[in-house]
Order: sequence, then structure tokens, then C-alpha cells
Amino acid sequence: MKKSNLGKGNQNSRLVPGLISAGMHLPYGSFVGIGLGGVMILDMKDANVQDLEFGEGKSELDWLNLIRQVSAGCDTKYPITLEQVAREILMSETTFDLSRYDLHLSASGARSAMVSVIDRVTTKDKSFVAYSSPNWVFDKIVSHTQNAHPLPFFANDSRTFVDNFTRLKNLDQVAAVILVDPSNPLGYRLTREDVREIEGACEKYGIVPIFDDVFRGMQRKGQRHSASEYSTGSVVVETTSKRFGERGLGVTWTLVPKDLVKGHNLDSLNSDLRCPGCSGVAAIITQALYNTDYGEKVRRKLRLNSLAFRRGLLDSLQGTEDRGRFVKAFDAMPLFVYYLPQSCKGMNLEQLEILATISGTVPGFYFTKTSGSELGDNERALANSYLRVCPTKETTLRSYFSGEMIGFF
Repeated sequence: MKKSNLGKGNQNSRLVPGLISAGMHLPYGSFVGIGLGGVMILDMKDANVQDLEFGEGKSELDWLNLIRQVSAGCDTKYPITLEQVAREILMSETTFDLSRYDLHLSASGARSAMVSVIDRVTTKDKSFVAYSSPNWVFDKIVSHTQNAHPLPFFANDSRTFVDNFTRLKNLDQVAAVILVDPSNPLGYRLTREDVREIEGACEKYGIVPIFDDVFRGMQRKGQRHSASEYSTGSVVVETTSKRFGERGLGVTWTLVPKDLVKGHNLDSLNSDLRCPGCSGVAAIITQALYNTDYGEKVRRKLRLNSLAFRRGLLDSLQGTEDRGRFVKAFDAMPLFVYYLPQSCKGMNLEQLEILATISGTVPGFYFTKTSGSELGDNERALANSYLRVCPTKETTLRSYFSGEMIGFF
């Protein structure tokens, strides 16, 4: 078996996959494949799914008819409230005892909801927000708060998350810790024991744990679980913008344990759903998407694109002994990690950047947050070892080519 040439700039490697056409004797018909020669910019960077069709089949058409009759902008009158819809989803999918929580609704996404929570729990003496590195967006969330300061700590699995968080030297100055299950980008999951230890430290030092449950609803029906369900004292933020793509309207619900409300000024979170008519529009759209299993369309797209990317990469590396490895938390996760082959360990940051650019992916070092400190050896080795792939926006064909481009590099 030959070793992988990935990252060595082999002169025989092609940067452009061959054009697959209908053939010169079959002039009528469309191409099965297309060339990438400098004109095709791939996008496998972002975990948000764009709109898929709605109106396929009787159930979706029936809902479209109801939406047509009811939807009237700010004058919309819909007998079921958005809160009722949110509670219906939570009760059917989770084990939360909703009587223990205050439920807050907004329509500007999970990031805005988390900013609202953080702004209320931070004080002059407790101004830090802890979160793991690597991560995708938590530093940006903290940057949009009024007074919070970022406190990233290294974690490459659930055990190092717990250990490195609970060993932070200034826990008494930490106002909140952000958790996401599965993690983004590495995909590790927190256990019941992990959550117990994290919340134990939070209770000791007066820290508010905040779960970003953005991926929970993208799992198989009947298996939509998050480690947040192990919690007893965490704020839980969940948005529909992943499970329903852009059609989810950014509808977000925030569950606040009633024990936390008074002590942390969490009784009146910001909401942009003050208009009853707009809230009615959000209610009927969310209910329509949920009741027609629209999320299964999203899941199908993600599964197929993931398989196509993986196949394209593996096909282009046929005959090589080490073709790297893929890590994915569950089948329709909107992102996964491709760890490069051992032969790529010597690649520098410029080479990794080129590899990510031609494949439309993101190199691991983009997700490493240092808060001004130098990277340790483990952090540096991890940051240079993988690409994050989001199979959300491309077709299966272009996803295949994205994987193929990595193999041709």
C-alpha cells in the first residue's frame, strides 16, 4: 500500500477534477459533473441550512392553505400561541419538568438570547464568561455583551472540559459558563456525571451554566436528547434556526430555572416578539414545520451531503494507507471534523489555509481561542490537525467535489 501524498504538493496531483459529461455522442442532456477550474467556490463553512422546499405532499400543502388564510402580518390572529407550540415541542421531545422553569421567547436567534442572559448575570466583581476552546462562536457572543470578558479554556473531550473548567484559578470571578452538546467543532458529548461536576462547581462559586441546545432537535425523532436534560440548575437556550433552517425564523426559547430568576435578575429577558400578530405568524410557521416533519428534509440533506463529501475524499485517495478519519456526533449533525492523515503533520498554516480554501472548509486553528495567551503543545497540535466541514449549503455533487479537492491537494 502506498502512503498518502496529501499535503506534499505532488506534481502529478490534479487541482481540478475531470469534467464528467454526457459524452460527445450524447449531446442532449445535462452534465453529471462539472469542472471546478477557478469558477466554482465551494461553501462547506457554515452550519446553518438554507431554505428547502415546503409544499411537497398533501400535509405541507394543507398547512400552506391554513397559513394563507391566517397569516396577515401584524394583524395575524392564530388561536395557538407561540408559547403553546414551544411547550408542545419540549414536552414531546425532552424530559424537562417545565413547571420548574420560566419560558422566554424571542425571534432573533440563540446568540441574542444568550447575550441577554449574560448581560443580566455579569457584575463588576463577576465579569468573566468561561467556555471551551476550540469553539465556533462563543467569543463573538461575549463580545456583544455589555460588560462580560471572555475566559476560554482548552478542551478536546468531555473529560478535559470538566477538569480544565473546574481548575480555573479565578472561578470566583466567573459569572457564567457556556456549554453545548455536542461540542462545536469537535463533536464530543457531555455525560450525566460531567454535568453533575460542572454544576457542582457552579453552585459553589455562584456561576450560571448556560446550555446552547442548538443541535438537539437535529437528531432522529425519538432520540432528540441533550446533556442539558441532566442539569438541575442550568439556563437552556434552543433555537429552531438549525432544525428548520432559515424557515425557523430564528424562533428561540430560553428555559430559566425558577431558583435562578430572582437572584440573577432573569425575570424579564429581552424579547422582540411584542407584536401579537408577528408572534402568531411565528407560531403557525413553527407548528407547520414541526407537524409536517420538515426537519427530516433538513436531516436528509445533511446525511446525503456528508456521505458525498466523505466518498469524494476517499475515492480521490484510493490506494493510500492512511486517509485520515472522520468524527461526527450523529448522522445528521450539520458539521463534522476531518482529521488529516499523519503524513500531513508537517503542513504549515499557509498550506492548511490553501487546503481549506479550495475545499470550502475551515481549518482547525480558526476555532482555537487563546484570550491573549500562548498555545500549549496539545492545543497547537490539535489546531493544525483537522478541518471542520459543514454539509449544509451545497448539493451532493458539489459536496463530493469538496471532498475530492482535498484528496487532489
